[in-house]
Amino acid sequence: MKSVRMFIVGLVSGVMLATAGTAFAAEEVRATFQRFLLVINGAEPVEIEPLVYRGTTYLPVRETANLLGYDVTYKADMRTIELSKPTEKEKRVDDVSTIIETNQPQTIELDPDIWVSEWELKNSYDFQFSIGLPQGHDPSSDDRELKLIYQNKTESWIIPKIITEDFIVHNENGNEIAFKNGMKYFKKSFAEQFFQ
Repeated sequence: MKSVRMFIVGLVSGVMLATAGTAFAAEEVRATFQRFLLVINGAEPVEIEPLVYRGTTYLPVRETANLLGYDVTYKADMRTIELSKPTEKEKRVDDVSTIIETNQPQTIELDPDIWVSEWELKNSYDFQFSIGLPQGHDPSSDDRELKLIYQNKTESWIIPKIITEDFIVHNENGNEIAFKNGMKYFKKSFAEQFFQ
């Protein structure tokens, strides 16, 4: 009788130990990335590739928040993502020397015969874009490097991390990029240089 009790206690203990590890494991799911066009307040569409799981689309927090004009802060110790509107001090862009500035927010009128949208360059001509920290910059820097890539050619601009107003920026080669309603526009004459 005692050996039967010891066997049952051993069996139950073994089952508990075997299942304890899986109880705390993260759930693994199968999802896909799908291409969508995101339109915010009627602005030019932005191509995104969010994760889709069981009919629900999951947008990347930082990219989506930035498109909506929010700052994103991640607090690792609390596993918290914080979205906030930039303060007036953070909206200042005068630290980026290549930006054409005014004291008042400006509205840029872009002639469609002169300017082409990032969306059109991506979808019609297979241009690629990337935004990252400029080489040699501190991770807390307010600057970002925007790269336009087509085949083996690359052009880059230093832009502010937070974009809240319409403006135009020049790179060291004098090529302009315009930001209007959260979208990027390039001079058609500049884009055509990439085809030569």
